[in-house]
Amino acid sequence: MNQVVYANGILFGGVNSLLKVKGAEHQGIAWFGVKPFFQGPTLKGVVVRQGYVAVANEDVLFPSLGINAEGNGVIAFTLAGNDYFPSAAYVDVIQGFALPFVHVAGAGQDPDDGFTIYPAEGGNGVGRWGDYSAAVADGDRIWMANEYIPKACSGLTLPCRTSLANWGTFFSTVRPFGF
Repeated sequence: MNQVVYANGILFGGVNSLLKVKGAEHQGIAWFGVKPFFQGPTLKGVVVRQGYVAVANEDVLFPSLGINAEGNGVIAFTLAGNDYFPSAAYVDVIQGFALPFVHVAGAGQDPDDGFTIYPAEGGNGVGRWGDYSAAVADGDRIWMANEYIPKACSGLTLPCRTSLANWGTFFSTVRPFGF
């Protein structure tokens, strides 16, 4: 789990989860909201919100929830698959419930080309992707940072890849519904 956020009396979090979407298994996101309370000296919690984020024929992974005091915000994640190079994406959350529409904040520009793909480098042919995302509410805005793959650099002083992988961080901000 990348992060947990406390908003409007609820702890929100999300994890990667293997989901079956239209008959095929893909990486998806399970998210939930837990309302904590004390029963005597014991801290307990009850799940009051939950759901999944999935895209047919694609993978969504490494979620972070940025939720404001009104329960509005986003679930930020990486979107990747046959139709998308690894991209920064999100879904809107309204009053603690996720909407079923995926927005691409930063479109990936190249395929994954990390060492984990190549058997000669110790890889198994499957790219090891994603370590993080982040989302945080700041007044009337939600700020996000997601992994994605930018266009290969040429003539720039900043590298777009390391010797072992190509990836980048896409920063974005949105106003949640209700503002």
